[in-house]
Amino acid sequence: MAISVIIQRKFKDNEKAAKLAPLIVKLRSLATIQPGYITGKTFRCLDCDGEYLVISTWSSIKDWNRWHDSEQRM
Repeated sequence: MAISVIIQRKFKDNEKAAKLAPLIVKLRSLATIQPGYITGKTFRCLDCDGEYLVISTWSSIKDWNRWHDSEQRM
């Protein structure tokens, strides 16, 4: 059964928030080639600087956990 993973990131520091966006893009690129990855979306709040929401879909919790715990993701 497929699962969806929702990760919300909030940064009050604008400098940290500016550094976050490229990292999210990089992680999504790396995730797309992982076994079990189906799809993903990244959202940025237009009213709240530094707030992002990432939703990804995986074939199983096992696939997600493998990616979550991987050295590459860390």
